[in-house]
Amino acid sequence: MKKILLLLLLASTCAFAQTSVNQVIILNEGYYNFSTGNQDVLVTIGSYDPASHIYTTFETIAGAQFASDVIVDGNYIYAACSNGIRKYDKITRQLLYTNTTTGVRKMAVWNNELLVTRGDYLVLNNNYFQSYNTSDLSFNYQIDNVIGPAFSTEGIAVYGDSCFIALNNGFNFPNYVGKIGVIYLPTHTYAREFDLGTIGVNPDYLTINNGEIYTVNNRDFSNASISKYEINSGALSTTDLMVSSGCGTSVYANNDLLFQVSGEQNLKKFSTSSLTTYDSLMINQPIYGMAHDAVNNLLYAGVTDFYSYGKILVYNNSGSVVDSFLVGVSPGNIAIDYNGPLAVDQLNAARLEIFPNPSNDFIVVKTDNPLSIKIYDAIGNVVITTNVTAIAGKINIRDLKPGLYFIRSINSNIHLNQKFIKQ
Repeated sequence: MKKILLLLLLASTCAFAQTSVNQVIILNEGYYNFSTGNQDVLVTIGSYDPASHIYTTFETIAGAQFASDVIVDGNYIYAACSNGIRKYDKITRQLLYTNTTTGVRKMAVWNNELLVTRGDYLVLNNNYFQSYNTSDLSFNYQIDNVIGPAFSTEGIAVYGDSCFIALNNGFNFPNYVGKIGVIYLPTHTYAREFDLGTIGVNPDYLTINNGEIYTVNNRDFSNASISKYEINSGALSTTDLMVSSGCGTSVYANNDLLFQVSGEQNLKKFSTSSLTTYDSLMINQPIYGMAHDAVNNLLYAGVTDFYSYGKILVYNNSGSVVDSFLVGVSPGNIAIDYNGPLAVDQLNAARLEIFPNPSNDFIVVKTDNPLSIKIYDAIGNVVITTNVTAIAGKINIRDLKPGLYFIRSINSNIHLNQKFIKQ
């Protein structure tokens, strides 16, 4: 037993040691002059190497008036601009494929599909959710506004085989809405949607963590709120932030939502456990876009005057600047590229081993501490709740239907997550 524990601890240590930040991708929105109709500063995309502290622009994107999102998945970078989506090799940064879809707001990946939400300024779209092939960005399918979301969409996140999207009717002031739509991805079905309530309109930022959805809602930009939806129980709560404006930018970090009220220069901390704003980081900067480095617990924040310069400030957990570098104008979209054997959604799973995987009858969960275990199906329903009281615990899964399942384990407030397949 001691030998098993030693091997597990060694494997865990090696896995964490090999996980690092390869690069930070910055998509700079440039500057479109609405007065003259000219693109005074072009959209650019670049890479920052935290080891060498060097930032390199690897493409200037002509013909794009703005940019809206950048993500890293596997060996590729996907960037959404007003004139289409672009796919790059993340190592060589070579442009591999492009398409010409317009109005893309945010992106997520499920299997071999690139999922996008849509909404365009002064343009009425009929399809606010679309899917493209990750291989070559060719069109896959869409859900129109008759059987699907009837309003423009923004935030997006995938949980199991379901995709959750924020409906806000953006760009249609003051007719904002506040809904979350659910798409069952295997059948391309718009399964349902639910309302965030009267103070939950205009959801902008959306994230999913441990089976819980969080949205930051800008309302009418005279106030803001945060909604929490528990996928398993269906419990919904919306907390009024009691601020004087909407939120300019938000990010999830360390079980908190960090948000900045428009016009202010500090970051407020909202606890997802107590559902209260309990602290602030006095950074003395108006932030345009943010991303959290989960390996080093650093916050990458973009600052800009929107027409002449852009800069990234890197903050530690106490709000002190530990690094900075110049980028393009309006760095509103930032993605962390992790390398090594662990993807970002597996960082906490290094101390949790499951075998055999796939399995028909049982799984063995190995860890260095006793755990409380919950197993979720692909749409977020709890199907098994049990305890692992030894280093290796055996769990009977004979009665589960074949498919993908998620394990969530809790030990001393540490949440570990892993996947397995029931054959």
